[in-house]
This record gives sequence, C-alpha cells and structure tokens, in this order.
Amino acid sequence: MTTLKVAISMPEELVREVDVVSKEKNLSRSGYITGLVQRAVRAGRREKIKAAYDKVFSDPEIIEEQNKISLAFDHSGSDKGQEW
Repeated sequence: MTTLKVAISMPEELVREVDVVSKEKNLSRSGYITGLVQRAVRAGRREKIKAAYDKVFSDPEIIEEQNKISLAFDHSGSDKGQEW
C-alpha cells in the first residue's frame, strides 16, 4: 500500500495526549493516528450500510412481504426430527 504524508493541524495538548498513548501502545504517532482514522472510516461505512438496510426493511410493502413469507415457512412443515 502506498503511503502519503499528510499535514494536519491539531491542538498542542491533543498532540501531547496522542504521543503519550502511542508510546504506551508502542506505536509511532503516525501509526496510532492512522489506526484511529481507519477505524473511524470503517465505522462510517458500516453506518451507511446499516442505514441502507434499515431504509429498505422499513418499507411497509417489504415488511408485509417478509411477514407473509415467514408465516408461509412457519406452516410449511413439521417439527419432526427437530428434537434437539
């Protein structure tokens, strides 16, 4: 993976805190910040995906269809052989 240098501005006190935590974790400042940004980006992606699923499955027509299908499966067989 290609890396790029990026200059960012942060409050001095926050940089000191980042330095303390990164040293505790045996990471460089850059490595620590990169890990935080990666997790934040992934969380943002997951939120977008969840919002899309929530939007689809909150549609009244889809809810009705899902209910009909689950009821059809509920009554489609027997419990024989399911004794765990």
